Amino acid sequence: MIDFHTHILPKMDDGSRGTEESLRMLREESSQGISAVVLTPHYYAEKETPEKFLKRREASGRRLSEVIDESGEKSSLPDLFLGAEVKVFSGISSLELLPELAIRGTRYILLEMPFEPWPESIFRELSGIKARGLHPVIAHLERYLQLQKRTDNIERLMNSDVLIQCNTEFFLQGFKGRKAFQLLKEDRIHLLGSDCHNLTSRPPNLGSALDLIRKKLGENSVERLMHRSKKVLS
Repeated sequence: MIDFHTHILPKMDDGSRGTEESLRMLREESSQGISAVVLTPHYYAEKETPEKFLKRREASGRRLSEVIDESGEKSSLPDLFLGAEVKVFSGISSLELLPELAIRGTRYILLEMPFEPWPESIFRELSGIKARGLHPVIAHLERYLQLQKRTDNIERLMNSDVLIQCNTEFFLQGFKGRKAFQLLKEDRIHLLGSDCHNLTSRPPNLGSALDLIRKKLGENSVERLMHRSKKVLS
């Protein structure tokens, strides 16, 4: 399985504070049977230019690769793919370096939607992103459900040819998690991510969610997720 949303890349955002913590997080991913991890540090256009972000990301990825090589554990750890969690903003579809923020080697880009009711302009930006040959992946859909409750935005989003990523926490909240299993059963959740930031308050826990999905919906649901996640990275 592939963890599509993580903050493991060291010293990039509010996630891992250093390479040693990143290495421990990757060991934990491996222990849960995760074969690949997409590294998706936050990108906020209001805080830095894409050029500066990409330079920081390259340096951080290089440092992590060096530490992994020095550890002698590379063969036992998940494969790594550089990406970003890009906050949607007015004009994002025209950003020159937007393709560089997609998951490296793919045309898929992880997008964090605004935490407010979405205006029509947001859907125009999504259309503009797709017009550039990029495939939007909407990060942690569950966090927008209440915010869009009095609108048809969620239904409209799901019908707009995007991929939906949900976090493991959506499935691991007991009774409140019923909505997650309903959406997955309807094949309206396409990718999963732990959105891990550390080993304490927000650890890698995709394995726990997969175990629960197997128990409630059966192995076929897990296999469908695995097939789609591999297709995105292929």
